Amino acid sequence: SRSRATSPSDAKLSAVSATSPGAIETPAIVLRTVAYGEADRVVTLLGRTTGRISALAKNARKSQRRFGGGLGLGMTGVATLRMRGGDLQLLEGFEVTHGRLGLAGDLARTAHGAYVLELVEKTSAHDHVETNVYDLLAEMLDRLEVEPPSALRLRVFELALLGALG
Repeated sequence: SRSRATSPSDAKLSAVSATSPGAIETPAIVLRTVAYGEADRVVTLLGRTTGRISALAKNARKSQRRFGGGLGLGMTGVATLRMRGGDLQLLEGFEVTHGRLGLAGDLARTAHGAYVLELVEKTSAHDHVETNVYDLLAEMLDRLEVEPPSALRLRVFELALLGALG
């Protein structure tokens, strides 16, 4: 069954962090990173309470304290975001909760992981919360870490994603 999509404003209000006024924290999966300037990165995240968002991670390529290498593809963690108007938010920190090291050690697993991450990025709407898509992606990445990659598993994921997106 399809879970209820919530509006981004409702989800963002429920995710307000008590530690930093104006900032929110959300469980998130890194979908994509792009180098920006000498030290920054633009990170696309699938947040469980924010949906797909893009955020600027200032000094991400130099700061071990705020990001600590935790912006690799498929990594899951808690993102601290400062919501600014427009499409590009500010990523203040990312605390890794699941590094998905099992994906990095095998080329086929890496390829399958990159495929499902890109598929979710391209099919999910910006700022539209779909917790079922987040859960589906997290489950698929978990499976890829411990089970052999297979074309059948990718087809099952594709069909489940289509069902989750309606």
